[in-house]
Amino acid sequence: MKKLVVACEILVLVLFVAKIVAVGGIIKETKTVLSVRPALAEAPATKTYRSRPRDVDRDALSEERALLASLLEREKQLNMREKFIESEEKRIALLKKGIVEKIEKLRALEEELTVLIETYKAADDKRYKELAKVYESTPPAKAGSMLEKLDK
Repeated sequence: MKKLVVACEILVLVLFVAKIVAVGGIIKETKTVLSVRPALAEAPATKTYRSRPRDVDRDALSEERALLASLLEREKQLNMREKFIESEEKRIALLKKGIVEKIEKLRALEEELTVLIETYKAADDKRYKELAKVYESTPPAKAGSMLEKLDK
């Protein structure tokens, strides 16, 4: 039985040395059971695949959330600005309406004043014509004394 245990220990030692030599790259392209390449090719890929996409996904999600938050804030600002502009447009429309009404009132008053001035001028002209007729029909001696009494 001791021989069997010693034989197993030697076999394990040989396998261990062969594994070290294979990992070290001394034995190239061997297709033995002791080959390390498939194990190395699979292990890092699974670790890299599992760890990086989670980090990338977390980073991408945080960036997307930040972008979404900034877009929502911008949309809120634009909506507030739109409401402000609409209220200002309403206020300007009311002011414009008031100004147009005042202009119409001023035009109406201007027309009334024009009519009154023309009426006054016509009455004044009529009065001067009547006065001229009176002075024409008066004898010259009397007309001279009447003209002296008039205001300049």
